[in-house]
Amino acid sequence: TICYICSLTNKYLVTKKMMMKKLFLSFIYTLFIVFLMPTIAKSGNGQMMFVCTLTPDEVVPPASSAAQGLVTIMFAEDQKRMLIHGLFKDLSDSVISVKLYVGNPDENGTVLLDFTSFVHGNRLTGNADVPKDFYELANLFQIYIQVDTKSNPNGEIRGLFYLFSEYMFSVVATGDQVVPKVNSGGVGIGTVRISLPLSSLEYEISAFSLSGRVKSASIHIGSETENGPLLVELGADDVLKGKTDSVELVQQIFDAAFLDQAYIIIVTANNPNGEIRGKLKFSDFIEASALLQGEQVVPPVSAFGKAYAYAYLNFPRQDTLTFELQYTGFGPIEARISNGEVGFNGIKMATLKETSSGKYTGKIPLNKSQLTAFLKDELYFEMTSASNPNGEIRGQIINNLYHSFAFDMCSEQEVSFTTSKAYGAAFLAVNKSKSEMIYSMLVDSLKAADVTSVKMYRGLVGSQGPAFFDLPVPDPYLFEFVNIDSAAAGNILNDLAYINIKTKARVIGEIRGQVRKLLTCDFNVSTSVPKINDFFMTSFFNHDQLVLDIFSDQNTDITLSVVDHSGKNINSWVQNLKAGTNRIYKNVDPLPGGFYILNATEKGFNCANLKIVKP
Repeated sequence: TICYICSLTNKYLVTKKMMMKKLFLSFIYTLFIVFLMPTIAKSGNGQMMFVCTLTPDEVVPPASSAAQGLVTIMFAEDQKRMLIHGLFKDLSDSVISVKLYVGNPDENGTVLLDFTSFVHGNRLTGNADVPKDFYELANLFQIYIQVDTKSNPNGEIRGLFYLFSEYMFSVVATGDQVVPKVNSGGVGIGTVRISLPLSSLEYEISAFSLSGRVKSASIHIGSETENGPLLVELGADDVLKGKTDSVELVQQIFDAAFLDQAYIIIVTANNPNGEIRGKLKFSDFIEASALLQGEQVVPPVSAFGKAYAYAYLNFPRQDTLTFELQYTGFGPIEARISNGEVGFNGIKMATLKETSSGKYTGKIPLNKSQLTAFLKDELYFEMTSASNPNGEIRGQIINNLYHSFAFDMCSEQEVSFTTSKAYGAAFLAVNKSKSEMIYSMLVDSLKAADVTSVKMYRGLVGSQGPAFFDLPVPDPYLFEFVNIDSAAAGNILNDLAYINIKTKARVIGEIRGQVRKLLTCDFNVSTSVPKINDFFMTSFFNHDQLVLDIFSDQNTDITLSVVDHSGKNINSWVQNLKAGTNRIYKNVDPLPGGFYILNATEKGFNCANLKIVKP
């Protein structure tokens, strides 16, 4: 049972810390450990993605059905619009409504938005304005989606949305936190990131002004007044950086951190029982960190200074960035936060004020464009010195949102076009260190026994490339998390990755999905009945000309439209056709190479759709 301590009228009077202890520990274990355990055992883009798996058990009261669903909501960069994408499988009857609700998971709530008009068969595709308080309510696990059918008018499947982000904990270690206290001028500052399915832990901690070299550092479990057992060794350096993939240890640390029972201790020769210590602290839902180095300055410099900072976005208003920065090794002339991408000098937003020796703390107000920049990892800290007045050290502020993608899988994306009725909805996420990939898919009209391979390939839309990753067979649902290398992450983040499912009947590929943000096949699918009785078209390229052969059984005017992968109209024109075969030449020299769909409509009715791939 998921314990909720916030109501709609009193949802933030209790502290976030107590709320998170109860909400996360029950909800995340229920979702990822109980519901997905069989699958687990087998194994910046600046946009917030909320994910939901739908089952009959989540309906209140539970429904009798074998149906499943997978839905994603992705915010536009300005957070004003949201893009909805999903698939329902094995519904007992036709859909009568799909609605977004506000309410606790053990009760029936109130309607927030009606998505019924976005339903096309068993698919869900649309966009809408982001409702007020959606971000707040979703992070309080108060937003759910429900599908009602004729057989189950009070709900056949339902699921709760959650934000796809890493759990992030900050740590500030000092001598007075050691048990017993140590008189040390040293300080350590850093962050610990835990993946959403609690599968891995990454740490980055910098130590300053210690009495000597770091001999060891480790994570322990224990209260503030005791020395607890060691869980993970972190290394022996002034800058500690690493990862553990032990699911058991990660879950232990996660549990302890939300109960204020996890801490990091750093040992030196002069203080063998620990010179500095600090507990892992959860501050807010979206947090960030920055390692400041001379090599990040534009142009790079050789610097003696070093610094580390963490920051977090206030919940739920998202209009203030709270930060703490520690530095050593030089005397700064100025410290600032600026708006600019990696590798570019941006616009200064604010000058920071040193609050104590070696330390800057404060709050920075954010306008809408600065918030967008923060979510896209396009803010940075920079510090200047007398020897480097344009920048001694700089650090990009990297938040805990995943690089997120939601996309369709369909036959229309296959390079060798098929007429398969199989279809899939999928999402994929890569963490900021590009070391782990989380992915999920739900497929329809595809038997697992007929599948011969599921692989991720390197290639652009409309092209074929080499496989670089094997995936399990969805049956019909799949959820996985795996370690990846930088090459695989680069393919995914640079629009060079697609998933292809091959079957016994279609050895080249039955359905395929390019890993993109909200790539939908809906615009490829004809849902209207044309008045023309017999119509078809084929195409080929002759240099920069698209050559179309269009057959129509009557004289008519049709509208031809070229749309890209997102459904954006690139070019449209009205074409007169004579009964019989018509050859048409269209100059496409300005059109970039890639994958497009040519739609043919007559008087508002869809006649045909043709996939074209410009070299």
